[in-house]
Amino acid sequence: MVSWRTTPAHLALFFAVAVVVVISYNVWLASGDWSLTDLPTHAVKLYFLETVGYGGTTHQWSYGVGYTLFSTYPPLFFFPSLLFHKAATALGMIVPHTLIHALTFTIALTSLLMLMVIHRLILPSWEKASLFFLLLFFNPLSINAIFESGRYPEFFGWLFFIILFGWAMRRFNQSLSLLDLAVLSILFGLLMLAHPAVFIMGAIFWIIFIVSPRTHSLTSILPLLGGLFLSAWWWIPYQEAKKQLVLSQFIGFTIVPENIFTNGFNVVAVLGLVVAAMAAWKMNHDQKIFFGLFGIMGMAELTGIFSFIPLLNQPSQPTYFLLFLLVGLYGMFRMDWPRLLPGNAPKLLQVGVVFILLLSSYSIIKFHDFAEKNKKGEKWREEMDTLAVHITGPYACLENCGTEIAYWTVEHGLYTIDNFSPEATPISISEKENLFMNVLNAGDCTLLKTAAIGLGVEYVLLRPSSCMILKGCGMPIRVSTKNWCIWGR
Repeated sequence: MVSWRTTPAHLALFFAVAVVVVISYNVWLASGDWSLTDLPTHAVKLYFLETVGYGGTTHQWSYGVGYTLFSTYPPLFFFPSLLFHKAATALGMIVPHTLIHALTFTIALTSLLMLMVIHRLILPSWEKASLFFLLLFFNPLSINAIFESGRYPEFFGWLFFIILFGWAMRRFNQSLSLLDLAVLSILFGLLMLAHPAVFIMGAIFWIIFIVSPRTHSLTSILPLLGGLFLSAWWWIPYQEAKKQLVLSQFIGFTIVPENIFTNGFNVVAVLGLVVAAMAAWKMNHDQKIFFGLFGIMGMAELTGIFSFIPLLNQPSQPTYFLLFLLVGLYGMFRMDWPRLLPGNAPKLLQVGVVFILLLSSYSIIKFHDFAEKNKKGEKWREEMDTLAVHITGPYACLENCGTEIAYWTVEHGLYTIDNFSPEATPISISEKENLFMNVLNAGDCTLLKTAAIGLGVEYVLLRPSSCMILKGCGMPIRVSTKNWCIWGR
């Protein structure tokens, strides 16, 4: 194997923990303006969990239809976050920022648990475990896709995937005992409740896992079925509820050619997986079929074919990136590279790893700029902060209102037909919004008044160009600023 012992174990561990601390601190700093993408919507879900309880219905979102908490989103991540939020509230910290702080604490703890699990179940060396952890979750794409984008529940799900992966791979050529079947069933159930996309990654891994060695019988499929059974109380109603939502039309997997950043890292992950597979076959490794099947899976993903396959088209490209990177890194650390590669090639491999870590360090240091640039690039948000006091009833925002929808829900207690989770928008509301905007663009005053009433709200936030049309139709404009206006009945 490549020797990483030039870095003492305690320094590697210190560096890994320091990265978690820096990332968590940057998220903490960014919480003041609620500018990260998915993070505010999770903060509001946490707020609803505390105010209406699990499965409770509120009309602060999807006004007129109602938003049922966790009927269309996995709940597991929010329970430990709720404990942190209650602790922060008890200490007298200020809401709504404590909501995001609680989510940050959960992610920091999750990160440290991941590092411990990797060391305990996958790589017993702290140097290798720390390096594996950093390369997997703190490369530039993972930082962007998880931490900058606020995809915390999915990250939380990867904790259970890593436990599942480590537990299974330690028993690769062994028959699974009843205890193994029970533990793995529970892990699959937790995977589903943490995030369905990561559950699909777990299902892909498990199917490849059980067909690779010859020691697994048909009973090896039981953990996957057991996990579905244990989580059925949530995912069966979820499948039924999403039929009424935009979520039913959602396809998460897309490959956009101009997205060089994501595509490039995805290619690197698959190439690493293919290299690990080739090395396994060259060494006649006992896991060569496992790595070979994953290599084929990775190359198939690069073609974009997953877009057309049900279930496989639900997870996003960064989610597949993490799966292939995890398996590829595991293979890299398992191979005897000095025997496989000639001359100084293993040292060049180490140089490549150092280069990736340097890129990651830059992404970590510049992390907070993501929020600042987002804020500066949307100066109209400063005007929006002044508009909430003019809204005293249910409203709709038919332009890009960003995170204000989430912030106003918590800070001002406002009600809206929108929500900050587009996938959870009822189709009936989406159709009314589309009708209003189509009629508005057509300039038909008679239909416009009817469509406005059909929204079922008292206020509508629009851009000034749209309000000029409303004003021309004799519809009252309550407030007007440089970049925004409010129509009200």
